[in-house]
Amino acid sequence: MWERISGENRGKADFQRLNAEGDGQSQAQKFGVGGYPTFIFTDSSGRELRRVVGGDADGIVRNIKELAG
Repeated sequence: MWERISGENRGKADFQRLNAEGDGQSQAQKFGVGGYPTFIFTDSSGRELRRVVGGDADGIVRNIKELAG
């Protein structure tokens, strides 16, 4: 799912992937990630705009389009 979403929406958003149980653990704690996958949409200053836990690729793409305008 990650490859499809990030590939199809390149240039519309900045995608970052982290392993919340590995080297991304501190970021996962900072954002309160408790379920996987979790997609967190932030503005350029890092303020959370929307969060989707689980979900399907089409739903994630809809969120990207809504937030990107």
